[in-house]
Amino acid sequence: MRARQGSGWYGLAGMRPLSLSPVWPEGQGVFIARPLLGARREELRTFLRAEDVRWVDDPSNDNPAFERVRMRRLLCPKMSGSVQILSVMDRFQTLRMIEDAALWRWMTANIRVSERVIEVTFLTLLPTERAARALGLLIQIAAGREVPPRGERLARLVERIVSEEDFRGATLGGCQIRPRRGRLQLASETGPPIPGIAARLAAHQAILSGNTHEIAAAAGKESFLEDLVPIF
Repeated sequence: MRARQGSGWYGLAGMRPLSLSPVWPEGQGVFIARPLLGARREELRTFLRAEDVRWVDDPSNDNPAFERVRMRRLLCPKMSGSVQILSVMDRFQTLRMIEDAALWRWMTANIRVSERVIEVTFLTLLPTERAARALGLLIQIAAGREVPPRGERLARLVERIVSEEDFRGATLGGCQIRPRRGRLQLASETGPPIPGIAARLAAHQAILSGNTHEIAAAAGKESFLEDLVPIF
């Protein structure tokens, strides 16, 4: 499904076990945890029966109007195909962890933020794909959007920044991007600055780092994540 929609390998890694709430600023400090992504439906039911716990099934999971349901039914009789897909996703997830760590290190060293703008250095030294991922994320943060810009427009903007010695600025995804004294400055395109830019940047960096202490700090509360143990 993701491949048909144009996702690269990064998107084909699937859902994250931990992500930031897309609602902002109301969702500041809220993280969405998915500790059971790796568990199959029947495994969960077996466990709940053994513990004498009742559960509720989401009816949309059996509604063929949704593409995910049709794909699941198509793959279930072909277990070898399902296993192969899960194996590929597992490899992509490992690669995504490595990529996230590299992006986190770059962001830690090359980004300064105030309540008005995000300042970026050395974006042009990144590999093109990573530069696009970094710029898209920073545009999302600066503009206060739920998702980052993607696709051809983002790729063309990165190409302009990298190749044009006299790059004078651009707008994308509700964000102004302009050069200033050897840096790039990103700010909201319209209206007053988006509140909580620094907090939102810290939250995204915490997700990229995978460090539960950083996640706890970004959430402004003690973390319970280290105490979670798998039930299977």
